[in-house]
Amino acid sequence: MTREERIKQLKKRKRAAVIIFSVLLLAFVLVALTVLINRYLEGRTSEGVTVDSELIPEDENKDSDESGDIAETDENLVTPDGIELFKGTSVYESENTKVIVESDDMQSIYAILLDAESGEIIGSKDGLSRMNPASMTKVMTVLVASEHISEDELDTPITITLNETDYSFKYDLSAAGFEVDETITIRDLFYGTILPSGADAAMALARYVAGSEEDFVALMNEKVSELGLKDTHFTNVAGRYDEEHYSTCADIAVIMKEALLDPVCYEALTAHMYTTSITEAHPEGIELSNWFLRRIEDKEELFNGRVYAAKTGYVPASGNCAVSYELNSEGHPYICVTAGAHSVWRCIYDQVTIYSGL
Repeated sequence: MTREERIKQLKKRKRAAVIIFSVLLLAFVLVALTVLINRYLEGRTSEGVTVDSELIPEDENKDSDESGDIAETDENLVTPDGIELFKGTSVYESENTKVIVESDDMQSIYAILLDAESGEIIGSKDGLSRMNPASMTKVMTVLVASEHISEDELDTPITITLNETDYSFKYDLSAAGFEVDETITIRDLFYGTILPSGADAAMALARYVAGSEEDFVALMNEKVSELGLKDTHFTNVAGRYDEEHYSTCADIAVIMKEALLDPVCYEALTAHMYTTSITEAHPEGIELSNWFLRRIEDKEELFNGRVYAAKTGYVPASGNCAVSYELNSEGHPYICVTAGAHSVWRCIYDQVTIYSGL
């Protein structure tokens, strides 16, 4: 083999090595990007980012009408009139509270489990420490809205404004998916605020009740004082990050209890699915889903009970968080709040672990 031939052969091998290295590097980058995107979507899905309805599992019990209706119901649900919550000890006066220890099965930074009948704290992991409640905030949003809206007003039409749709985009928040100038009902706003965690729906409720987000937030903080919450302050209706927007797991549990006693809030918090009003913008309505309830229901055999109501949350400062209401096999009520999980599924499994420890 001549010197020129050897040089040509070496060049071919070098080019082949460069191509192989480039392909391997590209594959590595694609895998890394896939992992990062999946983690991001896990966090965003829990917040109810609008998802193509084709990706939502079909449900045999799905049913809706033009006015908007719950798409999945359960005749065995406990009605608000049948709930006796926090009739005894204050959550701040509990004694002999069990410490929830972090383990591979329970990794959330904050957690609390309350006996929802007596009000006693059964277990806590920094449950009285301040944290960012993210979209668990919206439980207070619908509670305050319901207290200022009569049942006769629920089917009142309301037109969505540019300010409400832009709010979600401006702060990168979840949206129910309503369009500018779309006319829906007040009832749709309650479900839109809870099931997909829609900031657009929360803002529309605030405008309808108080005229502006600022004035509505004032009503929220009045409710905080009324409930005697010690470490909660709100600056917005959607749960977007703000240093002055904070709560604790214990306080969120109290807010959840109050919401469960409100018929309108109870229906929204316990709905698995709901279809909004039929409009020109959405001829079939918008199908909304409470992903937490739908994901945890096949884990209920692990804790011998059933989760009937839930609201999730996510901002980077809070991680994935959720407040839920469960009845054990004997019909005893509990409220669980967790925050600081690194993914949607971690949040769900942490709550499963806590409930299974009863």
